[in-house]
Amino acid sequence: MDVKTLLLQQWASCLDEEDWFPPLEKVLEDITFEQAIWKPADGAMNSIWELVCHLLFYEKRFLMRFLGETANEPQAENNESTFRLPTETLENWKETKQEYFYVHRELGKILTKSEHEDLKKKVVDLYIKDGMGYDTVAKEVGISSSVVRRWVQHFEAEGIKGLEEKRGKAKGPGKGRPRTRPEDPEEKIKRLEAENEMLKKFLGK
Repeated sequence: MDVKTLLLQQWASCLDEEDWFPPLEKVLEDITFEQAIWKPADGAMNSIWELVCHLLFYEKRFLMRFLGETANEPQAENNESTFRLPTETLENWKETKQEYFYVHRELGKILTKSEHEDLKKKVVDLYIKDGMGYDTVAKEVGISSSVVRRWVQHFEAEGIKGLEEKRGKAKGPGKGRPRTRPEDPEEKIKRLEAENEMLKKFLGK
């Protein structure tokens, strides 16, 4: 199973497909307004509604980036602000849920249509277009700065083709970036898991 297929499965299971844990849409279906805003008396934890707002903030941010509508990205002073609620009414609770379900599904559609190199390009754009440094981009998407640097260098040298998966696929003398030895199955699993984590974090999961 490639990393994109794995991510799509996990992305769907988070919202509306039953897996080893209940999907979020089913969980939230019968949550009442009172349950959504409840918090422990000491206020040390977030309410269910606040957590949904937090998820919505980051997923909507990345949806806007994929659509090229950065001017419409949600903004927050800090991470704590991403948990902020709208006016606490039953109607707003319902609207928050529906907007989150919509945004999550739209990101899933984009992921389905995207090639792996397209997703890498989004990371590269954070450096080239948004002016972030390697370390800042790495922290934003949850990968090492050396990986960000390598992707940027490959893109600057070869364009989008430089971001294609080329492990063991030399296309002629001196072409491609073949590995010096066959990839060990355990190494491949670790690499796919790492890429999967990167993509999940980049999509705001």
